[in-house]
Amino acid sequence: RAILRVYLYNISYKREIIS
Repeated sequence: RAILRVYLYNISYKREIIS
């Protein structure tokens, strides 16, 4: 399963947008 990877990837993506 790659759910955890997607979750971490999503967080990084949102964090970059917030920055």
